[in-house]
Amino acid sequence: MIIVSEALVGELDPFIELLDEIGAWLWDKGVKQWAAGSHRQRRDALRERVERGYLILARENGRLAGGCILSTIPVPVWKTAVDEALYISSLAVARSVAGQDVGGKILAFCADIARRQKQTRLRLDCWEGNSFLKRYYREQGFTELTAVAEHDYFCRLYEKTLAP
Repeated sequence: MIIVSEALVGELDPFIELLDEIGAWLWDKGVKQWAAGSHRQRRDALRERVERGYLILARENGRLAGGCILSTIPVPVWKTAVDEALYISSLAVARSVAGQDVGGKILAFCADIARRQKQTRLRLDCWEGNSFLKRYYREQGFTELTAVAEHDYFCRLYEKTLAP
């Protein structure tokens, strides 16, 4: 059974390890979304996002199965912030639980937090070249917005309007 909950900032390091494992797996498959080790290099920035938001973790029988960071701080690709939005970053699901809707459960948990805070939108982004993830976000009710340049690649922005 998958359980999604808020986690303490002290649990960030195991989540970063999961992100870097998934990053290496993605690169091996030709998906250049996260370079292996890139999350470890950005640990301080990730910690700041968690301290100004939430670390959301999914567990199966006590084992880390996935998670994300939910924050009021927009990631840099969002050039304009809005007061009534929360930003999801680093959404990841362990390969051991792929196909069990862990990502959907994490996104639903984030939407519940946003509604409790009277937020009207969730925002996230992904690498423009990740066609699987782009389709997945659309299927989860996110609207595809513009693609923006980030370093030497493009990110696609997504937004979901939340019903009260």
